[in-house]
Amino acid sequence: MVEALRVGKGVDLRPLCERLKGEGLPFRVYEAGGVQCLAVADEAAADRVRGLWAAGAGERRPTVPRPGLWPLGLGGAVRREFQRTPVTLALGALCLLLYPFLGNTAETVGPVLRALLIVPVVPHGNLIAFPSLSATLEAGHLWRLWTPALVHFSALHLVFNSLWLWEFGRRIEGQEGSGRLLEGLLWLAPASALAQYAVGEHPLFGGLSGVVYGLLGYLVVVQRLRPRRAYRLPPALPVLLIGLLALMATGVTEPFGLSVANGAHLGGLLAGGLWGFARALWPGGGRPRSGA
Repeated sequence: MVEALRVGKGVDLRPLCERLKGEGLPFRVYEAGGVQCLAVADEAAADRVRGLWAAGAGERRPTVPRPGLWPLGLGGAVRREFQRTPVTLALGALCLLLYPFLGNTAETVGPVLRALLIVPVVPHGNLIAFPSLSATLEAGHLWRLWTPALVHFSALHLVFNSLWLWEFGRRIEGQEGSGRLLEGLLWLAPASALAQYAVGEHPLFGGLSGVVYGLLGYLVVVQRLRPRRAYRLPPALPVLLIGLLALMATGVTEPFGLSVANGAHLGGLLAGGLWGFARALWPGGGRPRSGA
């Protein structure tokens, strides 16, 4: 046998080998000294191999992908998911980024938390004071209708809401597009915040749970009026979450020191149902985006 070619271990010789098989040239590939060697029967065949290789018959690429920052191809999966559901992921990421700056309890009113609550709570020693919502809006603090949704008072609160945001938000965004989900968030966040402010005892509340219940209401109503596979939730799930809402409304959690924004939950659920009803009956509304 005559050695015709010697290349590195990372070079893919399969295309060249397929070409040689097609031409009926016998050959052998083996490893020697840390490199790949390709041997043929005689010098004439070796010249033919070298000519094919020089002409680009072999694809000179590594057989093993270079290691990247994301193992097992997760980088591509993350990019694809972000392209599909950017609003869902961006909202969850924003809540996560803000959480360390909010304090661990509702009583810790730092500057970031003060800027996000529905009214600007001001501490006075051991007491707190806050203006009315009408005075706050007249002062131009319109953003406060939306920012309470970004406030979470515990890691469990954040994780719970983020999981349900992902479960419900990605369905809507994946089917109807980012614009539709953004439309819902702009409607549900103030609707749930205003409902909680109307029935609550104080403005120290926050979280995505009102928005999450709104997304649930949207999915249930649209699925009922314009059924689609992506919106088909397990039958027990809406019953469980609405039953949990009713249970928490009885105050069962208060003896354990857990204050729940029941007004935001109910307000969000009703606002989401109204949004879903309007979209499902609107001409062209509630339909999947092209290619979804």
